[in-house]
Amino acid sequence: MNKQDFINQLIPIAKEGYEKYNILPALCIAQACLESSFGTKHMGSANNYFGFKTGKYWKGKTITLPTKEWNGEKMITVQATFRAYDHLEDSVRDYQRLIGTVNRYKNVCKAKDYLEATNEVYKAGYATDPHYPKKLQQIIEEYHLEQVDQELLKPTNDWRIEKGIEAIERLKDNIILSPEYWRNVIKEKPDFGPLLVLIEKAMSRREVS
Repeated sequence: MNKQDFINQLIPIAKEGYEKYNILPALCIAQACLESSFGTKHMGSANNYFGFKTGKYWKGKTITLPTKEWNGEKMITVQATFRAYDHLEDSVRDYQRLIGTVNRYKNVCKAKDYLEATNEVYKAGYATDPHYPKKLQQIIEEYHLEQVDQELLKPTNDWRIEKGIEAIERLKDNIILSPEYWRNVIKEKPDFGPLLVLIEKAMSRREVS
């Protein structure tokens, strides 16, 4: 599998992470690429693409392997126990749970672009390498991963937006006097339901006034 194939495999899962936790896909993909050398290093059969150790709360499968660690004076080789997953997707979703639910990463989930996200994940302590944000940014820019973010961040120009604007204009001009009109719309287009709630609230306020 070449680098682009690995990235393409990650895109759908990374988008899931944005929908669930608001983690920008570019960050997720870049970290997976950097931590696993584009999928070539994932601890053998462990499918651990982010190098996560077990931790005291881990209840899943494990694998023990030699790893390099800094002991305060020099790098030494130690035996460490890491998490093991059945599939790539499981490893990515575990990463998303970490970033999306641990409080120290909350600013990562608030990031509006990849530059902010890569800096915030470093400041939160994900890595100690001072060049970590730059390494992630280089991957994002080389493989145009910011475009994946932009697909999710751009406004949705579909019929719901158009109908919403239409509803506001009709309310403003007092053309529609009853939510019954919108109930009839719902029968034809059920996804329009959330807007009906807002319309009814607006009309209730108007009737009271």
